[in-house]
Amino acid sequence: MKKNIIFDFGNVLGRFDIDLLTAPYVDSEEEIAPIRDVVFDRIYWDNLDRGAITDEYVIADICKRLPKHLHRQAITVYENWVNTMTPVPKMTALVQDLKARGHQIYLLSNISLGFVNTYHTVPWIAKLFSHFDGLVLSATTKMAKPDCEIFQYVLDKYSLDANDCLFIDDVKNNVDAAQKVGIQTYLFDQDVEKLRNFLELDN
Repeated sequence: MKKNIIFDFGNVLGRFDIDLLTAPYVDSEEEIAPIRDVVFDRIYWDNLDRGAITDEYVIADICKRLPKHLHRQAITVYENWVNTMTPVPKMTALVQDLKARGHQIYLLSNISLGFVNTYHTVPWIAKLFSHFDGLVLSATTKMAKPDCEIFQYVLDKYSLDANDCLFIDDVKNNVDAAQKVGIQTYLFDQDVEKLRNFLELDN
């Protein structure tokens, strides 16, 4: 097994389910879909992941696109999504088991500056990240997966040999990009036991 394990975050370690992130802050079921579809529109999130736009810009544009009576709820969803995330079951234990076996653990996530600035206030995320040897959060680099350059950035930043690395992500384009720089990959399908077997954690 590879010495260095590089994890994605969303839907690998933390659940990024936009319905679950929206519903707690919306007054009626009928309002969930319009708020969700605007707040989590990829036109924002792809740019947020690259650090190309600000939270202030997104909030202003959300308000332009939604009726006024939905503004308060939509802004609340946007400002609280990090706090609303929950861990992918059994993945924190998997990370801890890898550390106990002497692996180096890194994070490479497409994520916004809003996450960068607030994740430390969410106890389960802060505790999880305390096990990591390095974090690369895309908005701070102005790069994002599946660009090959961000994988090379991780290797260079932490002086890692691609041949000694395994990258775990739930998006095929991302694992394909990692392979192009020589990193072994695992496409995560939410089956934690299958991943544990692949990592030989139960041997």
